Amino acid sequence: MSKERDEFKKAVLARDKGCCVICSGKAVDAHHIMERKLFPDGGYVPDNGASVCDPCHVLCEQTLVGVHEVRAKAGIAAIVLPPGFRPDQSLDKWGNELLEGGLRIAGPLAHDDGCRRALSSARLDGTVVRDDGLPLPRWVGYSARTPQAWADWRLMVHDLAEATKPGGPMEGWLFHGTSSSRGQAIMEDGMEPTEVLRRDEDGQYLSQGSFWGTALTAAWYAEDTLLNRADGTEWPVIVAVHPSSLDDEGELVADEATLDFPDLLIRELGEDEVDARLGRIGPSPGWRECLEAAWAVALIHSHVVPSDGMLCMGTPSEVAATIGMERRPPADGNPSPSNHRGA
Repeated sequence: MSKERDEFKKAVLARDKGCCVICSGKAVDAHHIMERKLFPDGGYVPDNGASVCDPCHVLCEQTLVGVHEVRAKAGIAAIVLPPGFRPDQSLDKWGNELLEGGLRIAGPLAHDDGCRRALSSARLDGTVVRDDGLPLPRWVGYSARTPQAWADWRLMVHDLAEATKPGGPMEGWLFHGTSSSRGQAIMEDGMEPTEVLRRDEDGQYLSQGSFWGTALTAAWYAEDTLLNRADGTEWPVIVAVHPSSLDDEGELVADEATLDFPDLLIRELGEDEVDARLGRIGPSPGWRECLEAAWAVALIHSHVVPSDGMLCMGTPSEVAATIGMERRPPADGNPSPSNHRGA
């Protein structure tokens, strides 16, 4: 054992009074909370260590006990990270980025033998997906439960966003994100109204309508619906419509809820940029101004809007069929939305 490693172990065990921070049994080693290979200097600092017994050490290496839990049990407030990582990222011990649906985006040690053995022994090796290089936010696909679902959804959102650019086949279209069962219901029975927030000269009040926005906004809400409200057997879908199809169905207005709580904008652009762009449109923007600045609008309607003119897409091949692109089906030859179902 190197002197540095020995001093690290002694300091960590002394801080934890020789007890395993996971089970309170006798500790026999100091676990690196973030893998030492991620650090140029090995990460031998007490705040990156936790005292563990042998069985609990295995659980930590397998990531079955996560880094946040280890820090909490060890009473560590400081977050020690290797170069290139951010405190707002959700990471496992090996530097893979964790997604809420259970997948993890491969980090720099994804091919490391230690990482592969640890995840394989916990039957988690199938949860690692490779960065696809698409110009999309990292969160797109966060609700996916299988690598195929993650890849398909990200490709679909990318192709849809590209199609809405100036001169694209879906320029000017509006999008609504939801779950597969809800998307099917919309296409069969129409878009039912829900509560929306409006603003006029007398202030804000509740009305009825539906929410629409950019392809990225729709992807955000589709995944939120899938992860938090669906039963785990569904997949995200996006319903698309051209504003001209809504002319006789209701009034398009600014989405006041998004203007008040621009969570997606802040996540993507930062608070300063969001404050600046929302400040430029003033207190009573039109729907087109709101769509450009806040990526969201509302359609005011108290009746069920027929699905005439609407499209529902849940796979890259469905987007391809809509916009005339050529996309090969998945390797199993089945382009159906079943690829999006949880394992």
